[in-house]
Amino acid sequence: MQKADQYFNGLELLLSSWSYDHHSCWHLYSWEKSIDERVKLAMYHAEQYSPFPAYRDDFEGFCGDWEAGRYEPGGVYTFNHDQVEVLEVLQEEEDNIDHERTEKAVRQAREAEFQKRRRERATKRKYRPKRRK
Repeated sequence: MQKADQYFNGLELLLSSWSYDHHSCWHLYSWEKSIDERVKLAMYHAEQYSPFPAYRDDFEGFCGDWEAGRYEPGGVYTFNHDQVEVLEVLQEEEDNIDHERTEKAVRQAREAEFQKRRRERATKRKYRPKRRK
């Protein structure tokens, strides 16, 4: 992973911070075409330490998929906050979700699903034929 970090060192990247992980790190989002080769090498080295490596010791296969646009990483490459110098903020997330309303809707959906399963179980018992002796 140090080798991957060395390739990323000094690059200007577009990163995002996500609310699902409570903005705990930066996530690689995009980059300019001019630095694509360095990003490709960094991602290849990161692939070597992935828990689900698709390109372990297969640089040619990785390059072929990268160039064809078929490369799909097994996860998102992240950077700790102390590894990043923020040069410019392009967009900020607006949290306009009514969390209480969302939680209420989730509870209602779970209750509706429970009631549906309860009715199905009751129906199955009601119409089950009796065993003949």
